[in-house]
Amino acid sequence: MKNISFKEINTLAIPAIISGIAEPIISFTDLTLVGKYLDHEALAGVGIGSFSIMLFILIFSSIRNSTTSIVAQYFGKEDKGAIDQTITKALIISFGIGVILIVLSNLFARSIFEFQNAHGNTLEQGLLYFRIRSFGIPFMLGTLTLIGGFKGFQNTSWAMQIMLIGGTLNVVLDFLFMNGVPTVFQPMGIEGVAIASLISQIVMFLIALKHFKVHFNFKTSTTFFDANFKLLAAMSFDLIIRGIAMNSVFIFTNKYAMKYGAHHMAAHSILIAVWLFQSYFIDGYSNAAMALAGKIKGQKRYGLLYRLGMKICRINFLLALFLACLALGGFPFINKISNHNGVENVLEAAFFIMLLTFPIGSVAFTFDGIFIGLGKANFLRNTLLICTLLVFFPCLYFTNNMGLDTNGIWISILAWLTARAIIPFLYFQGKYQGFNKL
Repeated sequence: MKNISFKEINTLAIPAIISGIAEPIISFTDLTLVGKYLDHEALAGVGIGSFSIMLFILIFSSIRNSTTSIVAQYFGKEDKGAIDQTITKALIISFGIGVILIVLSNLFARSIFEFQNAHGNTLEQGLLYFRIRSFGIPFMLGTLTLIGGFKGFQNTSWAMQIMLIGGTLNVVLDFLFMNGVPTVFQPMGIEGVAIASLISQIVMFLIALKHFKVHFNFKTSTTFFDANFKLLAAMSFDLIIRGIAMNSVFIFTNKYAMKYGAHHMAAHSILIAVWLFQSYFIDGYSNAAMALAGKIKGQKRYGLLYRLGMKICRINFLLALFLACLALGGFPFINKISNHNGVENVLEAAFFIMLLTFPIGSVAFTFDGIFIGLGKANFLRNTLLICTLLVFFPCLYFTNNMGLDTNGIWISILAWLTARAIIPFLYFQGKYQGFNKL
């Protein structure tokens, strides 16, 4: 095979896109309903609460990516027993970490929110939302880890089914709990929105577990801490460090947005939700790249790997431009999520900077997928540390001192993504372009 066909890529990418957008749909639905029915302080609180939950999920869902990479390489080697072992151990580890995170996140919840400059009604509303949703962390981590195994097994349709059911259930429950049901229960406000998300995450986990039991064997070696575990742990550790660096960006953007005022935080929450929504489209093809790159590495076909990387990079770049055009067309609706004039003004000013991050970020996300598939977690860890410490934070410091407020936050994110795109692109060219001639 000289090239992987567009059809083969789409077979993995399209279900991954549909499954990937379920979590941001959950957060975006929560924000939309709170913005419509409650005040901008409640919206800011849900924004901080939602992305504090996402903080934990994104950091520790690194186990999912490690699972995808390792399973994909075993798939290329046609080693089904090792696949069963890897997914089993990853599930036990991720769910166990999730249980620990429930305790830790609730112990330090107030400190987490206060660090992000939340106070008053914003703080209390956000804490209410956060504490309820925190009980869904182990279920979401378990679901994502199982989905990671399924992707490594070259199957993304199971993930699509799981996330579609969960996302649809969340939207329905959000409306029911927010508005109440006459003679049954009263409107539940933020508490109802959080409960809807929690129920949806539990249901998604149960469906994922059913797929695992049907298609795989629950299997651990006599010694749990064997070479298979060490490989999984080493990759996961590097990706967790990377995740911490990545999410420090989101923590500090929230911190600075809240510093500028609740209306800035509300606008920033909406911008982040839109950005995450498009990023999950891009991640669909990046996940396809991850699964295919792992399989190709197992087969040691590096010329094919180079062509795959460049093809998916082009696909993602064009897709990002298309999504930017859609977002631009949908701006009148997005700008009306909050009825507060201050929120609308901030949103309008920063929106076009946010759009520039779409095509730049697409390159970064593509090579994230490629290098995770190849098992080069240490390279991605170092790249994120460099881009965060040497690009994002200095940029945020200077834009803040220049009084650019939310615009400065998004200029800093743009600079961070640009560095994240350039470094892996140049490394990939230098490392694998020569194989294209073989």
